Amino acid sequence: ECFLHGFAPVFECPDSGTWKPQEKKATEGFSRADNDAWTSKLSTRIQKLSEDVNGERAKTMWAVWEKTLAEEKKGYCMGPFSRSQLDNSVTGYGWGKWRPIGRNGIWQNGKCRCVDDAAISGHNAATTTHETIVCSGPDFPVRAACEFAKLHGKPVMMWCGMDDLEAAYRRVPNANPGYTVVAVWNPVDKKVVYFKLPGFNFGLV
Repeated sequence: ECFLHGFAPVFECPDSGTWKPQEKKATEGFSRADNDAWTSKLSTRIQKLSEDVNGERAKTMWAVWEKTLAEEKKGYCMGPFSRSQLDNSVTGYGWGKWRPIGRNGIWQNGKCRCVDDAAISGHNAATTTHETIVCSGPDFPVRAACEFAKLHGKPVMMWCGMDDLEAAYRRVPNANPGYTVVAVWNPVDKKVVYFKLPGFNFGLV
């Protein structure tokens, strides 16, 4: 059902019954006025960061901009949009019905990786979850083979695939894209712009 209609990126995330049980209750909630006020605060914050143009920060802001444009070309996001466009119910979500997340850059092995800070934006604090992901251990193929052998009555030849999906989190359908908008500094036009994500942000709980 969620792969048809989208998964919840924030607020109540229903238990899938797949992962390890772990309760995390939301400690915040958002009103439309809260969302609008946060959008102004984040825009001012990004603007101030852009004015501190030491070499490393300027390099990172350019890299984040270029990486975001590259994602847009791949279809992982859409934009850029202005605030007024997203406040419009036709071109965006309507006033107060969206809440942006600031996008930062982290350098790893000489490459910039974009991370959306859903902690400082309050998204993670406003999210209730009932489970936590647990990665499979190296013994999983053996345990799976044993279960198949029990059912089949004798050993079963099996193959185990460990291939990863490129940008898998970006491909998860999103039930509430007004809450996965990212705010990015446009170093060309010298202003804050926004991108819509039909998938999920790296940074959401």
